[in-house]
Amino acid sequence: MSNKKFRPPVERFVPDTATSSAPLDLSIAGKSVGPLPDDDARAMLARAARCLDCFITKAHAALEKVSPERLAAAALELDRTPTADAPQHTDPRKRPRGAPDPLVVLLKLIVGAARTLRRILPATNPVIFGVLNPLERDLMASLKHTEGFVAGLQEAGKLAGIEPR
Repeated sequence: MSNKKFRPPVERFVPDTATSSAPLDLSIAGKSVGPLPDDDARAMLARAARCLDCFITKAHAALEKVSPERLAAAALELDRTPTADAPQHTDPRKRPRGAPDPLVVLLKLIVGAARTLRRILPATNPVIFGVLNPLERDLMASLKHTEGFVAGLQEAGKLAGIEPR
């Protein structure tokens, strides 16, 4: 027989949600959950872009305090860092051990933030990147289609011997 003392199970309160008369509130900070308006989505992307820019700025300030030799060594290590799909040693003893260099980790984070920022900015500032909104894109597509149609008519007219006016 065991010498352990018997502990009675602890009773935990479980709220009865099935019989609750209050409707389930699916709002977050007073905003309903549903289709996201375009203006809200742009505002969210703008805040994310500002946050990424703040991170990149602070990381750049930290990199300025690192010696150029150490920074060059970290950049070389960054180029040599294996990707997820790269083959690794089958023998676990030959795999690299220990935590990666914090400077290499910071450089990877900066590169990732810059890539994400590059994907966000065309949505928040389409004019800078030459991105058209859907209406402008449809108009340009129909214009190109019309130009192609007109060029085809002119080519057919030349083949038939009809002079353009």
